[in-house]
Amino acid sequence: MTSSLNSRAGSGRRVALGLLAGTSTALLLAGCAGGGPIDATPAGGDSGVTTIRTQINAAPDSFLPFAARAGSANYVNALLYSTLVYQDENHELAPGLATGWEAEPTRAELTIRDDATCADGTAITPTVVKTSLDAFASQSPTAGLVFGPQSPLITADDEAGTVEVALETPWADLLQGLSLQATGVVCPAGFADVEATGRGEVEGAFSGPYVVDKVRPGVEVRLAQREDFIAWPEYAEPLSGRPAQTVVFAINDDPAAISNALLTSELDVAPVTGKELARFEQDDAFELQMIPRASVFVVFNQREGKVFADEAKRKAVLQAIDRQQFIDAAGGGVGEIAASFVPPSVECAVTDTKLPAAYDPEAAKSVLDGVSFEMLGTQGLGPLGNPFVETALREVGANPTLRVVDNTAWNTEMGTSPDSWDLSIVPLTNVARTMFGGMLQMVGAPTEAGGRNWSGTPKPDVLELVGKAMAAPDTEARCAMYEQAQQLMLGRADFAPLSHAVQVNVLRDGFDMRVTNGNPWTITLRITD
Repeated sequence: MTSSLNSRAGSGRRVALGLLAGTSTALLLAGCAGGGPIDATPAGGDSGVTTIRTQINAAPDSFLPFAARAGSANYVNALLYSTLVYQDENHELAPGLATGWEAEPTRAELTIRDDATCADGTAITPTVVKTSLDAFASQSPTAGLVFGPQSPLITADDEAGTVEVALETPWADLLQGLSLQATGVVCPAGFADVEATGRGEVEGAFSGPYVVDKVRPGVEVRLAQREDFIAWPEYAEPLSGRPAQTVVFAINDDPAAISNALLTSELDVAPVTGKELARFEQDDAFELQMIPRASVFVVFNQREGKVFADEAKRKAVLQAIDRQQFIDAAGGGVGEIAASFVPPSVECAVTDTKLPAAYDPEAAKSVLDGVSFEMLGTQGLGPLGNPFVETALREVGANPTLRVVDNTAWNTEMGTSPDSWDLSIVPLTNVARTMFGGMLQMVGAPTEAGGRNWSGTPKPDVLELVGKAMAAPDTEARCAMYEQAQQLMLGRADFAPLSHAVQVNVLRDGFDMRVTNGNPWTITLRITD
C-alpha cells in the first residue's frame, strides 16, 4: 500500500501573505510501501548549477541527531542521517530506510531495505538500526515523543530484514514519531567516537545522502553529496528537479542581511520575516512559500521556589498580554491568535481562543506589581516579540530582566539550566505534528531527569489523560481525552498561548523545497532549472 497524494500545498507556488493554509491530521497506524529508489539523477543540469545555498539562524549544537536540541541542528542533520520513514502529504508516511511496516499502538515491525549503506560502505542492517534506536531511546530528550513514558524493547532480525519496536503501554504516535530527524540512523563508526561525531568529524557515521565537508564556526556548514547514496525518501508524488552536489547552510539571524543575500544571489532558499517580505512580493525572480508553522506560547518555570510556581502569577501574565498586539509586533500582523500549544491543523487541538484568564492589565497589575523575575528569549522569535512581552509586563508593574540569545544557546540553556530563568516565549515548530509534540515541553520528566519538560513539574494528571488518549479506540475518544488535558492546563495557566506564527520561505527561481504538514524538509531541497 502506497501513500496517497491529493495536493502539494506550499511547495513553491506564490501565495498572498494573508493566507493561512490549514490541513487536517490523520494518524497513520499501519502501512506498507515498496518500489525502487528515486532522485538518483546526478546533479548538474543544463545550467551547470550544482550548489544550493540556504540559511540557519544559529550553529548546530550537535551533528549527532539524538543529542541535538536546536532546530538548526535538526535542519542540517536531516541531510546527514536517514530516518526509517518520512512525512508525506495528508499526514501519511513515505518509505525511507524502511520499505514497509505494520504498526499498532503497542508495536511496530519495519522491513529494512537491503541495499542501504553508510558513508563508509558499511551495510545498514536491522542490527545497525536497532543500535541507533536504542541510543535514541536512552539518550534523547525527545524520546518520549516516539515511545511515550517508557523504554521500548527493540529487536533486530538480520535474516528476516526486520526491526521490531514493542511497548508495554499503548502509544499511538509511535510510527509517526519515527519520522523525526532525531531518530536518524547513526552508523557504527559514529559510536566509536561519539564526541567527534557530534562535531561532524566522523564521515562513516552518516547514513543519509550527505556528509559534512566543512564547518566554519559562526559562518557556515557545508555538506557534500554521497555519490553512492540511493535510499532517498519514496514520496507518493516524486520530487521535481535534482539534489545538489553541495548544500551550504549560512549562519545568519539578521533579517535584512538574509534578504540582501537573496537579492544579490548569495542565497537560494531562506526564510524572510517582517517588513523584509515587501522586497520580494512583486519580484518574479522569487517564489514565496507560506508556512503556518510555529505555535508561540509562554512557558513557565514551575519548580518549587520559583516565581511562577504560583498559579495566580501565571494567570496574571496571560492577563498582561494583548495577543493581537503581540502578533502585530512579532509577526508584522501575519499570524493568528492561538488557542493551544499546537495549531488547529493538529488532530485534537482545541480551537476556542477565549482564555480562562482574558486580557485584563488592571487585574494583572494587582498581582504582578513589584514582582521581579528572569525572562529568557530566543532570537528565533524575531527582533520584536520578546521586547513586546517585556514591555507589556513592565506596564503592569512587573520587573522582568530580559536576556535574548541565539536559538542554539536558548535550547541549551532551557534544557540544562533550570535555575537561570523564570519565563520564556517558545516558538515551537512541532515537527511531529502531534498533540504530545506540543505538550512535551510542559509535562513528563523534567530536563534535569533527562526529559524535555522545561516547566519542571511532571503533571501526572495530564499524563494520565495522555495515556488514555494513546490507548483510545478511535479519534473521537482520543480527542476527548486531549481536550480535557488542554483545558486542564489552560485552566491553571500551565502555559499561555499567544499565536500561530507564519514562516515565509523565499526561493529563487530554479530551486525548490517541499513543505509537508506545515514543515519544510531539507531532504527535499532541489535544483529545478
